[in-house]
This record gives sequence, C-alpha cells and structure tokens, in this order.
Amino acid sequence: MKNARVRQKASAHLIAALLLSLGSTWLQAADSQPYPAIEKLDLAQLLPSPPPLNSPEQAGEVAAILAAQQAANPARLKQAEADAKGSVFDMFGAPLGAKFTPTNLPKTAELFARLGASEAAVVGPAQKVFDRTRPFLADNRVNVLVAAAMMPPDAASKIEGAMPKSGSWPSGRSTRVTASGIVLAALLPERQAAIWKRADEYAQSRVVAGMHYPSDLEAGRRAGTALAAILFTDPVFQADFAQAKTELQATLTP
Repeated sequence: MKNARVRQKASAHLIAALLLSLGSTWLQAADSQPYPAIEKLDLAQLLPSPPPLNSPEQAGEVAAILAAQQAANPARLKQAEADAKGSVFDMFGAPLGAKFTPTNLPKTAELFARLGASEAAVVGPAQKVFDRTRPFLADNRVNVLVAAAMMPPDAASKIEGAMPKSGSWPSGRSTRVTASGIVLAALLPERQAAIWKRADEYAQSRVVAGMHYPSDLEAGRRAGTALAAILFTDPVFQADFAQAKTELQATLTP
C-alpha cells in the first residue's frame, strides 16, 4: 500500500510536469525557427512501422514498461518527473555543471532551441503517420500517468485534448536528446561519456513515466541520429555551432 501511495503521488507530479513541459516545448517551437536543412528529412519514409496494437511484440513491450515502473523507487520517479522538461539545460545540466545555463550561454541556448524546433517539425508529422497509441492509453495497467478521471478537470481536458493526437512512434524526447547529445558531444568531446550516459537515462524516463514503449526510444535514437546528420550539412547550423563552441569553451573550461 505504501508503494502504491508513493506511485500515485508521483503520478500526479508527473502529470503536472508533463503539462508544463508540453507548454514550454510548444512555446519554444513557436519562438524558434527550424533549421532549413530539415526539409530533406522525412521520418515517415526513414523509419520502419511500429509493432501493431495487440501484437505479441507490443505485449512484450507493455511487460517491459510494467517491470520498469515496478522497479522504480521514489528517487527514480522524481527523476522521471524532472525529465518531463525538454530543454538542453534540463537534459544535460547535471553532468555539465552549474555554469551550463541559458543565461551564461545565450548562443548555445539559441542553437539548441532551433534544434528543438527542428525536432518538433520532423517528429510531429511522423507521429501522425504512424499513429501509435501511447502505452498509458493502450493498456490500463500502465499506471504512472494516472487515468483522466483521477486528474483535476483542467489537467484532464488538456491531456485528453493533446496526448491522443500525439502518437508514440518515434519518441520526440528520445529524438531530441539523441540529436542534442550528438551535437553536444561534438561541442564538448571531452565530456562525451557523461553526455551519453545522461542521454540514455533521460530517454528511459519516458518508459518509467508510461509515455513510451522501449521501441519508441530506439526509433527516436534513429530519428535523432538522422536529424543531427542533416543539421551538420546546414550552413546556418554550422555558423551557430561555431559560435556555441567558442562560447562553451570560454564558459566551461576551468
């Protein structure tokens, strides 16, 4: 019973964080323009289709989600809650230290805001094409994000209005953290081990939160790798990357 109460309380926190993260992500996408080169990237053509609903593959993935949720202690649930946020500074602030902030790094912030807008621009259409139902909607045993009836009315309406329209394949957060990790590791090659460890943890939080199947994360890793590869061919991105590299070296170098 104690564990159930802990999970229910964590669920409410996750919902609140999810709603906040959705709002901040949409605001970021509205304020920043995608890089031009992403017009070449069609994830619906690049990625395979997800496992069908009610297939043995999907059943196995649901079992993996349930196992991850059962194994999650309060600290891991709190981390999953925090990982609902989608900025590069939330993703990688812990391994990169207190100086890694948008205030200290405005050029870096702009680079990754445009990367985030680029991710949203390519992932959103692909999610509509693949239209994979999210785990917490497909199976009521996935219970970290509680049912709409258990949410405050305003939260329930926002989830019902936003989430069913947002498919599960590929994971947008996995796409973003992968592309961001590739770019950040190129900017700070001496920190790449810590960057990739954190990227894996961040992506796994989407499974712990009941928002994605494990294979959604893998599809996101493929999508994020493709996105980063496209961005490195973009002259506008290249110019922003060079400015961010200079800024990061000046700010983070001891």
